[in-house]
Amino acid sequence: MKVMSFRAVAPNLDKVPHSNDFFDTVKFRYHEYAAEGLFQPTEPEAMYIYQIKDVNGVKRTGLVLATDIEEYFNGSMRPHEKTIVNNEDLQAQLLHTRGAAIKPILLMHSPIEELTELIDNYIEKHKKFYVIELGKEKHRFWQITEGLIQKKIRQIFETKVPYAYIADGHHRSASFAALHKSQPTSKTNRMLTAYFSENQLSVHAFNRVITDLNGLTTDQFLEELMKIFKIKINRDFQQPYAKNEMTMFLEGKWFQLIVRKDVLKHFAEGLVLLDVHFLNEKVLKPLLGITNIRTDNRLKYIDSQQDIGKLKDAVGTEGVGFCLFPIDLGDMKMVVDSQGVLPPKSTFFEPRMKNGLLVYEI
Repeated sequence: MKVMSFRAVAPNLDKVPHSNDFFDTVKFRYHEYAAEGLFQPTEPEAMYIYQIKDVNGVKRTGLVLATDIEEYFNGSMRPHEKTIVNNEDLQAQLLHTRGAAIKPILLMHSPIEELTELIDNYIEKHKKFYVIELGKEKHRFWQITEGLIQKKIRQIFETKVPYAYIADGHHRSASFAALHKSQPTSKTNRMLTAYFSENQLSVHAFNRVITDLNGLTTDQFLEELMKIFKIKINRDFQQPYAKNEMTMFLEGKWFQLIVRKDVLKHFAEGLVLLDVHFLNEKVLKPLLGITNIRTDNRLKYIDSQQDIGKLKDAVGTEGVGFCLFPIDLGDMKMVVDSQGVLPPKSTFFEPRMKNGLLVYEI
């Protein structure tokens, strides 16, 4: 991977509110805030160590770097899921209006001992660039300006990171690539990216809500599902315990769904069968009429880390919700490495980066 330093814009900690609410609004109001002096350019061009400490005290550490746009076009930045058309259009519009990337694309790479040692040694010997506490999370940055260390990082990425997986930011990367094609400049030829080793990341599921049963009665829908799943009524919500198992919310009741073995036999031997794909092909398309998962407004996505009440509210009295078991990283990589892609919103990675903590103006 060809990576480089960049000139960042950072929040003015003496002026900005230290709250998630403020940084959530940066997506739409960045230029307004910058004009008010809430953000300020940094000097010189640099690379950054980024560490997030969560509510449980877990620290996840990576690097924020600029990446040559050609790495996206040549496939070295490997997407693992399709985008949602409306989201991609919105991101492209926002990027063009702002003229700034306000959150890095999260990239995952294999563990590299040499890189881990470099980061750990730098943290031990240098002061932090800045620290901000948002809610119960601490976001810490170290600014790397030394030419020799930057050169070492570039060499490691050139020789030991031939490719990286896009963990979060599929829509942002696609919109940035589109902007570069329409406006190729020295600014748009590099993307704002954050690299984390896969052992620094956790993967969770995105749950699905469909707002109606496509004309089926509840009994008709359950009868069709019984051909595909073993179904058990649960007293309350339970997370799925394993692959090929889902939890369903329907008419105020919770159900456990386990894929029938005879149904699995119909899939090609050796195929990496993911629950998100199985749900799309066996339930959403044939039963609920969701023929285009990228554009159908009847299909909603809710990340599994949110309160389950949000899913219940979205289902209402006429819809249905499905909670999925998180995708195994090995399965995800196997699909991507064989030139495949996952359906939209197949994964939810942690750590979650915030808008506006490091900005790259284009």
